[in-house]
Amino acid sequence: MKTNKDIDYTALDYSQFKRMFKEFLEDKKPLQEKDQAEINAEKDEYQARVEKTNAQIKALQDKLPGLKKSQANINQQKPDEVGK
Repeated sequence: MKTNKDIDYTALDYSQFKRMFKEFLEDKKPLQEKDQAEINAEKDEYQARVEKTNAQIKALQDKLPGLKKSQANINQQKPDEVGK
């Protein structure tokens, strides 16, 4: 197996490599841009996710007063009433 010391870097033709690399890059086609239908579909998907998250937030906010009331009742109990 050759190591870096064994490779003769002076024998490399950098100009040819550079030219081949440039041609390779020029042959690559640009990425396809998204059309309006794809953009609208993604927008609708994100909007649905936002609405679902908002619904979950509202449901949790609706539960919060009941939980706070339960916590207040537990905090008012004496230790022997809560099983300590």
